[in-house]
Amino acid sequence: MRNSRQRFTTHEKSVILNAVHLNGLEPTLRKYHLTLEVLVRWQKKFKGSNVANAIPIIKEARRKPKAVKTKLEQPEISEKEDALLRLVASLIVQCVLDEDAPNR
Repeated sequence: MRNSRQRFTTHEKSVILNAVHLNGLEPTLRKYHLTLEVLVRWQKKFKGSNVANAIPIIKEARRKPKAVKTKLEQPEISEKEDALLRLVASLIVQCVLDEDAPNR
C-alpha cells in the first residue's frame, strides 16, 4: 500500500509559506493539498525566520469564523415562490396538526 502522505523538505515548506504571502491562503492550500493545521505547525517551526511574513496571514485565517450567509448573499426569491413556500409550509403544519389531533 502506498503512503499518500506528502513530505516536504524544509526549503519546500519555506517556499510554500512564502506562497501564502504572495498568492493568498486559499489558493496555496488548494495547490499543495494542505490544511490550515499543517501551515500552523510549519509557522511555529519557522517563527523568527525570513518566512515570518506569512505568519500573520495564517493567524488571521485561524481567527476568522466560518462565513455565514447574509440576506444579501442568499438567493433572491420571487413573490410567487415565496407565496408557494408559505402555502406548502402551512399545509405541512396542518397535516401534522391533524395527525396529532385525537379522533373525534
